[in-house]
Amino acid sequence: MLTTDQVPGAPNWVELRTPDMRAASEFYAALFGWERDAEVFRLDGTVVAGVREAEAVVGGWALSFHTRDAEATAGAVTAAGGERAVEAGACVETGVLYVTDPAGVRFGLREPGPAPVLGLVDAPGALWWTQYYTMDVPGAKAFYQAVFAWDGMDVVLERGAACSILSPAGKGLPGAQGALMTTPAEALGITPPASWFEPGARWLPYFTVLDCDTTVDAALARGATLVYPAETQQAIGRQATLLDPWGAAFAVNAGAA
Repeated sequence: MLTTDQVPGAPNWVELRTPDMRAASEFYAALFGWERDAEVFRLDGTVVAGVREAEAVVGGWALSFHTRDAEATAGAVTAAGGERAVEAGACVETGVLYVTDPAGVRFGLREPGPAPVLGLVDAPGALWWTQYYTMDVPGAKAFYQAVFAWDGMDVVLERGAACSILSPAGKGLPGAQGALMTTPAEALGITPPASWFEPGARWLPYFTVLDCDTTVDAALARGATLVYPAETQQAIGRQATLLDPWGAAFAVNAGAA
């Protein structure tokens, strides 16, 4: 499970890039109770996410992972086939760098220090899980293990989707923070919006909510698009995947009792 412990390779930041920061702030406030403070979202005063206005028409969520040395980890990224990305707010002095994996998916490398990190996870309104969707799970696993030395446990889900459960090095299944996964649309019996497939691969943040269906209804009423409808999974809970009104993908989960 996610924690706020600063463990190398663990997610320690999630940031929304959106073309309309004011409207997006109102949208997520209605869903999660967040309040925007400059370029961070807070829940009852605690930092739970970042937000930055983007020039792109389509928004997106991006994850960052803890590292003790962002420059060295960026070197591991390029050695494994990724690239450095030019991003506003990224610099060696703040310990924040952005990179892309071989599929072009952007993510951050974040040292503990002056840059904010998540103050709350695994609680209502906070980040709960991170999932990477790709049609090449083995390739993604090889890249991210080369960069972060993550532990990975390969499983095949009941619908035939390949999946590798991820945790920081040495933490094993109890420290699981996310998964690499491919989910064929035909296995789900539904057809997601075409925009879901446009990136080819993506990191998807999951946020904890008290009631999945109520949150989905609130999101749809405010212009969101449903990607995967609410479904209950044993030992996981009830969850659904959405695109916010500006195209940023995220999921919500109401944990199993």
